[in-house]
Amino acid sequence: MHTLYSLNVTGLVQGVGFRPYVEELGNKLNLKGSVSNIGGQVLIKIFDDKKGLDILKENLSKLCKNNTVLPGSRVDNILISTETSNENPPRNFFINNSLNIHDNIRFIPVDYATCDKCKSELLDKNNRRYRYPFISCVACGPRITIINELPYDRENTSMKDFPMCEACETEYKTFENIRHYAQTIACHDCGPILKFYAKKRNEINGLVEDYKLEREDAFSKAVKEIKAGKVLAVKDIGGYHFVCDAKNVKAIRKMRQVKAREKKAFAVMFPDVKTIKKIAYVSEKEAELLESNARPIVLVRKREEIGSDTDSFGYNLSEEIDDNAIRLGAMLPSNPLQILLMQEFDCLIMTSGNLAGEPIIARDKDIFDLVKNGQIDGSLYNEREIINPLDDSIVKVTKLDNREITQIIRRARGYVPDPIKINKFLKNDYYAAGADLKSVFALARKNYVTLSGHFGDLDDYEARRAKDRARKIFTKLLDLKPESFIADRHPGYYSNKDTKILANEAGTKALEIQHHHAHQASVMAEHSLSECIGIVLDGTGYGNDGNIWGGEFLYCKDTDFKRLGHFDYLELIGADNATVDIDKSAMVAMIQAINAKLVDEELLINHPCFKKYINSASLDLLKAALKEHINSYKSSSVGRLFDIAAVIMNICQKNSYEGEAPMKLEALATRYFERIENLNPAIIPVIVKEINGEILVDSKGFMSDLFKLYIAGARVDELAFEFHNSLAKALVSVAIAMRDKTNCSDIALSGGCFNNSLLLKLLVTRLEKEDFKVYLNEKVPCGDGGIALGQIYLGN
Repeated sequence: MHTLYSLNVTGLVQGVGFRPYVEELGNKLNLKGSVSNIGGQVLIKIFDDKKGLDILKENLSKLCKNNTVLPGSRVDNILISTETSNENPPRNFFINNSLNIHDNIRFIPVDYATCDKCKSELLDKNNRRYRYPFISCVACGPRITIINELPYDRENTSMKDFPMCEACETEYKTFENIRHYAQTIACHDCGPILKFYAKKRNEINGLVEDYKLEREDAFSKAVKEIKAGKVLAVKDIGGYHFVCDAKNVKAIRKMRQVKAREKKAFAVMFPDVKTIKKIAYVSEKEAELLESNARPIVLVRKREEIGSDTDSFGYNLSEEIDDNAIRLGAMLPSNPLQILLMQEFDCLIMTSGNLAGEPIIARDKDIFDLVKNGQIDGSLYNEREIINPLDDSIVKVTKLDNREITQIIRRARGYVPDPIKINKFLKNDYYAAGADLKSVFALARKNYVTLSGHFGDLDDYEARRAKDRARKIFTKLLDLKPESFIADRHPGYYSNKDTKILANEAGTKALEIQHHHAHQASVMAEHSLSECIGIVLDGTGYGNDGNIWGGEFLYCKDTDFKRLGHFDYLELIGADNATVDIDKSAMVAMIQAINAKLVDEELLINHPCFKKYINSASLDLLKAALKEHINSYKSSSVGRLFDIAAVIMNICQKNSYEGEAPMKLEALATRYFERIENLNPAIIPVIVKEINGEILVDSKGFMSDLFKLYIAGARVDELAFEFHNSLAKALVSVAIAMRDKTNCSDIALSGGCFNNSLLLKLLVTRLEKEDFKVYLNEKVPCGDGGIALGQIYLGN
């Protein structure tokens, strides 16, 4: 008889080289037993050797998050059971076959950027994988994007379509080889093949025919086409990118036609951080993010010394790329094909391969259709299926007075599906639908919340389909059966309606949670708060009073909240069009200021935007619509105030893309702030008042004073800064008033407006001087991409 020790290891222990690591350690300790994947866990069996067991457990316990022993792995718990067995021990320690079981909590690995060892082999002429565009090992390569089900074994991924050759199989079975039990192992002889597809006119008969190439010919042709100014689709691990030469203005303009993107900035890929530093300032933290496993797009501050000695790039990137934005979206290669491409270029536009408003394209057929229709010039691809599409993540570093914080703008590849641990234990499995804009859902069991990738806006049918497909496969991968369903309260949201259907199918009712309450709760979830006051600023959210909220002052305790105040309501006209036709929204705000005798109507003639409305039928229609409340709604949105302020200062009159006006306003203000040495007192006296127990900020007075200063000839850049400065000062007054009411000094800041780094810096600096403890979103976006986490936190 023998003593059999069974260790059930939970955490991120699949797809990270965990089994080969345990096998190596077990053999070094001369253990007799095995290691295997079971469901989403790992099972280790050891015969008789208690001392060896203790040493093994001690080593595994060191594999915490961000460990350097086995990067990517994370051991959360080791449960040991002991039994007497008449089974004969094996001769050594080995990797056993996997089993699929229904287990407690599952963790799915993220995709891993190409490791240094694989990159070295990729560029080594003497290596058999030299220039193989899909090289990987146990430490790198696709994971979540190719997984169909757990356990994480080759037959459960899209690599099942590529049987290993004899050489790869030998490496796979060879102890201490970097591809020992690497499920993505492949080479030139057995793995995916790089292919090129385009349409070409036959020189003999004049017919347009398919043009196909493979391997190095495919790569060389793609490089040649990009250098010639063509726009190609290049297949990444999580979906397609549209790619063109970032130095070719004609190519960039064609890219804008393909994407139907008039001005919005494109991300640019560079070969290394050193190259990025030639055209942008890159802090240590930003460099760390750029080179991290996630390889996100990092928004870095551009250099503006055009033609100076510091401009050593040899070429100033065209404003066609980023509409003269203050930050550039920079990224580094994350996979072997991108590494090879960046051997040929020093910068490429590498933007999401999707058409306007639609999710990222992952199917080869859809790209081929674009080629056939002449929308793009060709495709560089492979036939490995992308099962779970994921876009590039986007982050930025915001510098506060005493620290730097990382803000996630879009949480996707490299971060998804890494779960977020909360300090609540849920009574059953949960599904939270998030919001309709920047839609992200969440699935949760016990105290772990797994968020999906980004699906865009659910007004688009394809976005809704993509979200539903992802929900089904994530539910299967995580082995969840949701019994509780949560949605945003907005009755017009697709996510609200769809979640109610899912809840009904499960024999229950969906819980509806107010939008801004969920925003604040997302911060509470990240920081394990049970009580806090909060300022939530964004563009839109359905309020409990039926109005559109967006400038909210909340007190949250446990799962309840009280609205302590808000920005005064402005009446706006045109529903969703108000976010595009911001000149009309600004004119409507001015009419209300005139009616309140805050502005003299005769001054409108002196304004470059408003003067066109003088004595016009448009002005009469707007006045009539306001008087009769036709197609109008009340809004406390600070996002709309940014739009209106940009029009008042003649910075922007239309939003050709989401957030265009606020971003241009911030850029102008930031450039001014960087030139002044000290933070000046706010010059616009924004009134904070209390009426019937509510804390209110005087929106009409704020916009009126801004207008009068502009008409009086104030410098636009200084005025843009003073808008931010005065807004921050007013919000501190609001926070003090909330603290007086609640005796709470913990304050959460959330909502999309806090993507504005200048506003955040000015506000946090002042709040901390007033002895507030400030909490921010750092694990999820402060915009609607973080809503689902807050919904889960409130749903228990």
